Amino acid sequence: MKSYLLYLLISSFSLILVSCQQGNEIMDAQKKDLAYKAMDAFTHGDFNEFEGMCSSNYVEYELDTLKSKLRGLDATKESFIIFHKAFPNLDIKYHAVAVAGDTVFVYRTIKGVMTDSLMNIPPLNKEVSLSGIDAFLIKNNKIDAHWGFSNLADMDQFAPPKEMAKNVR
Repeated sequence: MKSYLLYLLISSFSLILVSCQQGNEIMDAQKKDLAYKAMDAFTHGDFNEFEGMCSSNYVEYELDTLKSKLRGLDATKESFIIFHKAFPNLDIKYHAVAVAGDTVFVYRTIKGVMTDSLMNIPPLNKEVSLSGIDAFLIKNNKIDAHWGFSNLADMDQFAPPKEMAKNVR
């Protein structure tokens, strides 16, 4: 009788552990899917789609607070407009995605031809690529916050051509 009760206890405990693990895997997959959709919306310049994925408490942490006084979705909308004016043909490649609790990390490279000025850099009319990591805080199946980090080594692509640099002083 004792061995039967011990068997039931161990079986029940194992079943609970497996169920919890499967539930977390499903929730992690949903969080990753939301992050992918958010990155795709940015890549295609679809702010309305992005906005629909965000909570009413959304905060954007990527922007330089010295240049923009906007916060939340207003700041993100401004970023969408400025970035897509400079890069109308963005493409994205995903390298890795990870979930830690409520946060999804996306390691990506964005490529596009810079056809308009960006941050006082004149149009380069050449393809540039920016690798980096985007972090999304997900709460209740909505994006609550975003942090974006770009690889500073990629910024040398934005140096003006030598003939242009001679005229800049």
